[in-house]
Amino acid sequence: MPKVFSFKENYDESIIIYKMYLSSYIFGERDLILDFSKCSQVDVANFSFLNVCTRELQTFKDRYNWNLFNKTNKYIRCICSESNGLTNRYLNAFGYCDLDNKYKDGTRFLPLNLICGKGRCSFSENPKSIACRRIVDFVNASGEPFDVSLTSYSRNYLEGFLSEVLNNAEDHSLRNSEWYVNGISFNFKKNNTEVVEVNLAIINIGPSMYEGFEGTKFKNVDIYEKLERLFQIHKSQFSILKPFEREPLFMLYMLNEGISRLKYKDESRGNGTMNFIDSFISLGSFGEKNPAFSSTLNVISGHSVLTCDNKYKPFKNGEFRQISLNKEHDIRKLPDSDYVSYHNENFPGTILEARVYLNREHILEQINAI
Repeated sequence: MPKVFSFKENYDESIIIYKMYLSSYIFGERDLILDFSKCSQVDVANFSFLNVCTRELQTFKDRYNWNLFNKTNKYIRCICSESNGLTNRYLNAFGYCDLDNKYKDGTRFLPLNLICGKGRCSFSENPKSIACRRIVDFVNASGEPFDVSLTSYSRNYLEGFLSEVLNNAEDHSLRNSEWYVNGISFNFKKNNTEVVEVNLAIINIGPSMYEGFEGTKFKNVDIYEKLERLFQIHKSQFSILKPFEREPLFMLYMLNEGISRLKYKDESRGNGTMNFIDSFISLGSFGEKNPAFSSTLNVISGHSVLTCDNKYKPFKNGEFRQISLNKEHDIRKLPDSDYVSYHNENFPGTILEARVYLNREHILEQINAI
């Protein structure tokens, strides 16, 4: 495993690791060892997708053994990090290995555990409803160290826009069903400040955001022409010091309210992802007060990563909410290049990755201000 196992910080090498992992399991003759001994930086998006790959490989093995007499007994084992407690907490929380006493550091954590789409589960109830309740319960339980909980209104609101996001994930998935959710929260102290770090990843496998939008351009003519005009405005601002690729810019346009590859089918399309971004950035508003705990939301799709945080968050422009990822709050201006990146490797789908920090004193201040 690489030293930095993160789509945001090490995109290409992370994708290559997955290719090696899948091909080694399918075509290799021995057990697999995931060696995290040198790994010093991880995130919930990578561990969640690793969890999905591991689950699918185990399903692949079970189906193989069911149909053939020559059965295989491959196993996946892990080696913990030699020095990084966070890596080992993820390994423990995601079920890859138990921690010896020398790896434990007193940090309390709460795993969400993998939730999968209807194509992978056989529930009598709609899996999206179950998933939304479990995610809201997870967020609510994450606040227990501070003796705070979500109100009934907040729970309903959170469940509502999570349902929109999962609907988007189904619409954009390979077989119109493949989506996964996972998360983990940590309660710890840093610089004499106690926080709960809440991490959540929502994954769908299929066309990237850009591929999906390009695939409907002849049906979604009005929206597509509007975004093409915006891209030409941005293109006129390119320079040697500030170049951009088409894909991440179109992804940025698509995050804005009222924009969707399926807008031609339903006028209400194009709000789910913006609601997700807006709500989680608001939930992590402690980052505005203390930049050491800035909320971060990454959108990972195809070759691109877009980042939203307490510095560049959604804003109201007339009747619509927008996000421009620049200090001017102007969608017609180029975004900050540190928040928009394009890479050689390709992720086959989309991941929404959120990290927010909760703090007791900040929560009480917000409650008293109401």
